[in-house]
Amino acid sequence: MKNALCLLAVFALTAPAFAIDDPCVYLTCEEGEDAFSVVVGYTSEYDVSGIAFDIQASGDAVITAVVPEFTGLSDGDGQGYGVFLGYLKENIEPNGHVPNDDWGTPEAPGGQPGTAGSIPGNAVTVELATLYDPDEPTHKPAKTGVLFTIYVDKACTLGFTPNNERAPKGDTEDGGAVLIDGSSANLVAPDSCEATAGECYVIGNTRHNFAPVQTVSQANYDAWLTLSEAQKPIWCCDNQPAGDANNDGYINSQDYIAVFNNLGKTAAQSPYTDVNHDGFTNSQDYIQIFSYLGKGTGTPCPY
Repeated sequence: MKNALCLLAVFALTAPAFAIDDPCVYLTCEEGEDAFSVVVGYTSEYDVSGIAFDIQASGDAVITAVVPEFTGLSDGDGQGYGVFLGYLKENIEPNGHVPNDDWGTPEAPGGQPGTAGSIPGNAVTVELATLYDPDEPTHKPAKTGVLFTIYVDKACTLGFTPNNERAPKGDTEDGGAVLIDGSSANLVAPDSCEATAGECYVIGNTRHNFAPVQTVSQANYDAWLTLSEAQKPIWCCDNQPAGDANNDGYINSQDYIAVFNNLGKTAAQSPYTDVNHDGFTNSQDYIQIFSYLGKGTGTPCPY
């Protein structure tokens, strides 16, 4: 394995040997498949060595995880930005060996100089780099791809800011990125990235083979829209669409009791007990529970 210590010096460069006029690396974002998740990607016409930027969640939203798309060295088996400098600075061995081939995760540990915060928290700094054999050009990452998926605990707006202490600006205006030649580049972030409850109910729940795939009617969809951003993910949980009305992770007789105690309520008033997603807790929910008695994963809905 190559010595990874040399990579840790990349972001220490403050004055490139030569600079490209206005080089830019663009961040992209889109809603993830899971509720309250955002997929963060990149695109650039240049070969990028690494990037560092801060992520801030709006309001009191909490960032709960940053899950990388790729981990480790770029080689013939896979290419990407899987070297996480903040983690390695605390865990790499003196000889440059990565213990147990554990490259960590993209967020820089809180408490390191220049970091915005730690997970779980309202803000975090991420650092991602690539390391590959320069004699194998096919091993370098593509110029467009996915970096990671970020998860938060509720609907919010995510803001991205280049971190110039972790990736110095050099001769650029904004900084935040380092090219393969050691020069700095501007990291250009989107205006905003929205983390929402998503629409997993609308497209059906297929997480488990026992969970029903909903037939979406206008009435079902209208009922879903009445839910708050905090309530919408409940209908996307693993067991709720199959009849887990009391959120214990199982479909059993206790769910009949939960439905009985909430008969007549709208989905907005009691989203857990509207297991068939018709907008109300009623006798039809008993049928849904009966159809899946004895099923369940044992994992309650986290929302």
